Amino acid sequence: MDDSTFEAMSPFQGFGNGWLDLHWAMHLVLQLPGDVAERSHSLEAVAAQRVAGLRPFLWQPINVSALEHVRPELLPPCTVTFSGKTAIGDRVEEYIGVNNQTILHFPYDKAINFTVEELTEELRVFCFRRLRESKGRLNPNQQRLVANLNEDWRLPEIDFNNLEVKGHNVSLPNYMALQRVGFKLETGKPFVGTNEQEYTDLIIESAGAVRHVRQGIRAEMRGIPEQPTPNLILFEPALFRQSYKNSRPQSSTHAELNKALKIFQKQKGLHNSVSREQLERMMSASGGMVSVIRSGELVTQTLGVGLYASASVSPVIRLSPAVNHTHNKLSSFARSVRSERPEARRKARRLFQDIQKDLASGVGSERIHAISKTSGPIKIISDAPIEWLPLVDEVPLSLIKNCSRIPVTPGNVMMSQLIPSHPVTLYPDAINKILVVSSFTDDDPLRFMLRNALKTTKHLWGQKLCIEQVFVSSVKEFEDALNGFDGSILIFDGHGAANDAAPVGTILFERQKVDVWDFRGRVRCPPIVILSACDTQGVDASTHATVANGFLALGATSVLGTFLPVGGFSSAVFVARLMHRLAEYIPAMMKAVEHPLSWLEVIAGMLRMTVATEIINDLCGVQGAMQTRLNANIDINSRRTDWFERLVENLVPETGEELTRVRKKALAALARSDAIRYSHLGNPERICFFCPSSNETVR
Repeated sequence: MDDSTFEAMSPFQGFGNGWLDLHWAMHLVLQLPGDVAERSHSLEAVAAQRVAGLRPFLWQPINVSALEHVRPELLPPCTVTFSGKTAIGDRVEEYIGVNNQTILHFPYDKAINFTVEELTEELRVFCFRRLRESKGRLNPNQQRLVANLNEDWRLPEIDFNNLEVKGHNVSLPNYMALQRVGFKLETGKPFVGTNEQEYTDLIIESAGAVRHVRQGIRAEMRGIPEQPTPNLILFEPALFRQSYKNSRPQSSTHAELNKALKIFQKQKGLHNSVSREQLERMMSASGGMVSVIRSGELVTQTLGVGLYASASVSPVIRLSPAVNHTHNKLSSFARSVRSERPEARRKARRLFQDIQKDLASGVGSERIHAISKTSGPIKIISDAPIEWLPLVDEVPLSLIKNCSRIPVTPGNVMMSQLIPSHPVTLYPDAINKILVVSSFTDDDPLRFMLRNALKTTKHLWGQKLCIEQVFVSSVKEFEDALNGFDGSILIFDGHGAANDAAPVGTILFERQKVDVWDFRGRVRCPPIVILSACDTQGVDASTHATVANGFLALGATSVLGTFLPVGGFSSAVFVARLMHRLAEYIPAMMKAVEHPLSWLEVIAGMLRMTVATEIINDLCGVQGAMQTRLNANIDINSRRTDWFERLVENLVPETGEELTRVRKKALAALARSDAIRYSHLGNPERICFFCPSSNETVR
């Protein structure tokens, strides 16, 4: 890619301009072998391994200047590069010449003159040569594999029917996933729907086709140690939050740009009929510039999501722009939660229900039905709080399905999360080292809240976990704490400052507000980050620059952030209970099940158990309904999706009230719960725990 600067990022969502020059390569990479052994296996075998999360095809955007600073011996033996602009291609060629042909380069002006199979043949020759030259870097098993590759390499036999593509961004990721498992795509006419229903039908149809293929593959998977991959991806682009706000134009050109942008700002459906005035505005010079920029952003992220879905044969349901128009109600809910006035807090359930109604209306009944049929992990790629979507009678999606999210702003951070990587596979004891970084003033009543909670519960985890708590008061102390820690889990215990009005979300080191994004390149960030602080992923954030997004930018794989303020005592209890879960639940589940346990499931279950506790406390008191508490925990840890309904039924005799009234009270308690204020960001499903026997099989 070109060396993009911050100022050169696309203005509406934050993509580097270099993406535009490589859209062709993002299409092409689907059609090439993903590794040197892929052509030695059938399409069915490769697809099964991808669904199991065991055979990602690896692609990585890199600025050309960064490539020029990489020593060739640090690159994998079979490194292949693609470039767009001629000037960039020339610099890559110069790097290759200096470093003795250690990488293969496909510049755009060369690649367009060859068929996919001709490019694949060039790839084969290069890879086999590099593997022979790199024999000393291969272990005996790899050497035996390489020795047989040449005779095993063959063209895949396409057994699937041809598929005519109805060309549109809403369906493209699903067609890409089908192409990756062997469907031959035939270019059809661009799709232009005449109403919203036609777009919905296309989305459901194309996602359903991938879902059918994925289910068929899973049914045939035997003896493959499966890792969780998304069973469904929910995707909706967005603009930078500040792009939705009205601003006073500084010039006539700025005014025209604002008018053109408003057309995108106000879009609530995938089908939009525009007035003659709007059409003329979009055809103007300013309107055309806005359209071109936004179109480039949409294509870039659609291709990124398509590659992400193709890596695991996951269906993608494109949502509607309407889900991005809940901001005013989100702000009202956030103000209610933050208010000290009891009457404001009593509004919480009604305001939460209003948000849920808007989300349900924006998503639509057909999509909700498709989501409800999905088992396994769901990946949300959106800025809207889709976790709160009412899936079954007002119960939020995240309390029924295991969900994680990738924010769509800024675009470059989103793309960094879509890039495939090898799963992080751990023994249960790999997370026994935990760093707690606390920062409070000496007179803050929360200063020792978490320390005391951990001390009180140490008998539950003390023999299995080593927790180091460090109090910091400066940036330097924070950097030293992270850089001196070699474990997998960081817990930040402190205050967060919301960016509902300010442009940047911050954490506090005592009274100093600190921008996490400034730590890029300065700290080693553990793969798992838990933010025990308020508003780290503010649901009403004015910009994308949240604390949780910042930790993703630092390199975390999983970040547990907070949509809203969380209570100091309740968050301390949450962390203490989580430590018990790490010490006991993970080893127990490893013995009880034969497949890996993901970090996503560990946290999702913990949040459900927390909600159940808060509901019971609200209806029965903190010492009441002990058997109901136990039953709820058993239901949740047994992966029952009807745990909430069973909890409500069990509370009827405890409260002596009718079922409908108990359910109403339970939903009100849920809306006030701290547990629904957490959001799980990044790719926590890529972090999996194995018992030693299954780990040896994978290895």
